[in-house]
Amino acid sequence: MILRINHTEDNSKDIKIRVWEEDTSTWHDEALTKTKTDTWLQEEVNVSTYIDSVNDINNLVVRYESYANQDNQEAYIDYVAVVVN
Repeated sequence: MILRINHTEDNSKDIKIRVWEEDTSTWHDEALTKTKTDTWLQEEVNVSTYIDSVNDINNLVVRYESYANQDNQEAYIDYVAVVVN
């Protein structure tokens, strides 16, 4: 299973998605590339090694997480789209 993520965010660090695996009740962290501008970035993450059952797919949860570059700085996530193939 491939997750295709389109995202843009230039004021953040440590950008990742967290993927829920229902069978083992586990969150898996997958790092994403930080964009240096406000241009779109498309990434593909292969989650087939742990999203491998009907139960996992039916209970799939994907969270997008990022942190501001500095303390007390707001970060704006312009857009995130996840496509499951």
